[in-house]
Amino acid sequence: MRTLFLNPNSSDAITETLRRQIADRGLQPAGYEVRQLDGAPRIIGSARDNALAQAVLEERFKALTSGFARLVMMSSLDTGFEMARRLGGIEVYGFTRSVLAWHRRLGQHLQAITFDPSMTSLYRALFEAREQEGVVQSITVLPLAPRDVAHARQAVLDALRKLCRQLTQASAAPIFIVGAVGLELGEMLRQEGFGQVIDPVADLVSHLQAIE
Repeated sequence: MRTLFLNPNSSDAITETLRRQIADRGLQPAGYEVRQLDGAPRIIGSARDNALAQAVLEERFKALTSGFARLVMMSSLDTGFEMARRLGGIEVYGFTRSVLAWHRRLGQHLQAITFDPSMTSLYRALFEAREQEGVVQSITVLPLAPRDVAHARQAVLDALRKLCRQLTQASAAPIFIVGAVGLELGEMLRQEGFGQVIDPVADLVSHLQAIE
């Protein structure tokens, strides 16, 4: 089953992080491709950005998905998920939905960290949808817009490190740093020994392999 992992923004840096982390999961190179959505916002940091990306995806959907049997929307909001399922012709999965489904399968709750108060209602709606309801037991928000996160890495890493220590002391539940801009930061924290911080790309791939 050839899979398209589609980053629904136009950031080269985020796409390269996704490409590297997916490759680290040992998938057969001929079985998948990682692409970004050229013409979409560089970072999806608002409901407006999310809608703009969906519009670009809808316009290019047929050409983008040609030759693939499965589409995975690689966005913390699963940008375009519902629209892609409505258009049909391909199996469609969401990044965050798949991570939550994997932890539901494992019988685990998650502590979520998000980056922007203005986006929290969108994340909450996704977390509380019927299929995912109850997996996320808490949401902690760092008051930084995704664009600011991308440009202040060390300060954000310091804040995340402090927050993860607090969450680890409060609960043994795994910690999910939500958002494409947090993928590399989460990886750095795991390398420092923060074992409760999940690897969402690994969880996504495990979920996809489990349902094949």
